Amino acid sequence: MKRFPRTRTLPTLLSAACVALCLVLALAASGCGLVAAGAVGGTGAMAYRGYTARDYTGSVERVQQAVRQAIASMHLHVLDEKKVSEEDGGSHLSIYSEFDDGTDFRVSLRPKKGGVTLVEVWVGHIGDPARSNKVLDAVDTAMGQKGTPV
Repeated sequence: MKRFPRTRTLPTLLSAACVALCLVLALAASGCGLVAAGAVGGTGAMAYRGYTARDYTGSVERVQQAVRQAIASMHLHVLDEKKVSEEDGGSHLSIYSEFDDGTDFRVSLRPKKGGVTLVEVWVGHIGDPARSNKVLDAVDTAMGQKGTPV
């Protein structure tokens, strides 16, 4: 018995498209589509945090001096420094500067246990890990130690 390839007629294609459309609408109406879209968006946000961080052995004051020295070694200037209180009762120090092209950046220093200071660098509005690492490399040089990536 000879078999012929199955041909798809217009009614068959239309019914398949109708079934697919109904499935998409049912998924959207049940809220699962929104949950799935939120999960994908949240995963992307977690993967890209925008800042780069390293731990340094030393007090906040010592690391603060090193950050100032690092900024100066890059031929840049400290624009502002602020001590910021946090909701949990702690605080951190933020040092603000900008690159020659006008892109601003913030270096935040947070004390941790055991004489360690966390240094976080955020460049621009959405973050720039490559430029953040350049700042942290200058801090490494000023501290005389390689920071531990976090």
